[in-house]
Amino acid sequence: RFGLNVISVVNRHGKMRFMVFKGRLNGDLFIQFLRRLLHGASRPLFLIVDGHPVHRSATVREFVASTEGKLRLFYLPTYSPELNPDEQVWNHLKNHTLGKQCITSLEQLTEAVRSHLRALQRKPALIRSFFLLATTHYAG
Repeated sequence: RFGLNVISVVNRHGKMRFMVFKGRLNGDLFIQFLRRLLHGASRPLFLIVDGHPVHRSATVREFVASTEGKLRLFYLPTYSPELNPDEQVWNHLKNHTLGKQCITSLEQLTEAVRSHLRALQRKPALIRSFFLLATTHYAG
């Protein structure tokens, strides 16, 4: 068996960013992702995140505080993935790509995931639709 870890963010304008990584998500990796999001941002970023322990860690809280208001995190209620528009990225990936392929290696899985997520980045209307669901409409 093999697996792959990915973190992503979507916005109501149809943009998506993602990062593929090995190993488990930890504070340093999440902060690396946040730094990438902040790079070149002209306005403050407001992120809605789930209850993953890394999102609430002291390391991440300190990093967010160090951005002096350029980044704010808002937390979804516990056990409420239906409220997270980003969950639709994973739904789309699993049901429209990976679920239809016979993946036999980690390299093949990595390429399939990256390829699909890059293609999804070129479909802003589809990403915007993730915010139109009854449970995610609040975020749009």
